[in-house]
Amino acid sequence: MSGYEPFPADARADRPEPAVDPRLASRWRRFWALLVDTLAVMLGGFVASVAAAAATDDEDVIGAVFLLVWLALVLLYYPLLMRRRGRRNGQTLGKQLLGVRVVTREGTPVTFGRSFRRDVLGTTVLSFLSSGLYTLADYPVGLFTDRRQTLHDRIGATFVFRADVAVRAAAEEPPAIVHDAAPFESDQWLPPAGYEEANRAFGR
Repeated sequence: MSGYEPFPADARADRPEPAVDPRLASRWRRFWALLVDTLAVMLGGFVASVAAAAATDDEDVIGAVFLLVWLALVLLYYPLLMRRRGRRNGQTLGKQLLGVRVVTREGTPVTFGRSFRRDVLGTTVLSFLSSGLYTLADYPVGLFTDRRQTLHDRIGATFVFRADVAVRAAAEEPPAIVHDAAPFESDQWLPPAGYEEANRAFGR
C-alpha cells in the first residue's frame, strides 16, 4: 500500500465519505500558491534585467541576462526549494505562504530529482513542447477529481496536502510524515494536532 491513503482505512463504516479527501489542498490555495511562485520567478528575472540595465545600455545583453536568469529560475526554483529539509520540505515560497505542501505517493520527503520530474519535466518542458496547450489541460484535468492530482502530480507521483495534516509513510519506508499517536482513530477524521513534532523525521 502506498503512503497516501485517500481516506482513513479505519474510519467508521457509518461515516459518509466526502467527495474529496479533506486533507488535500483546496483548488484556490493551489491557484494562489502557483501565482505567488510565478511572480517570484518573474521578479527574479526583472531584478536581473534592472541590474544588467544599470551596467550596460546594450539591449541584447539585457535581454540575454533576463533570459538566462529566468531559465535558471525555471529549472531550479522548484527543485531547490522543495527539497529543503524539515517542515519546509515539499514547499515553494507560494506553497509555504498558502499553507500547502507536496507529498510523494510513498509518504517520503520530496527530493531534488522528484521535484525536477514533477515541476520541470512534468510542467515546463511539456508546456514548451506543446506551445502552451499542455498547461490548459494540466490543472483542469486534475483539480476537479477526488484526489486533486494534476497531470504533473501524476507524472511526479505526488499529492498536494494542507500543511497542517500528517500523512502516514509506507510500512517499508522510514517514517517521513507521521504522528506519534495512532493516526486516524475511529473517532478522528483528520490527523491529530502536533504537526511540528510529526515532521521531525524530515530533518534526519
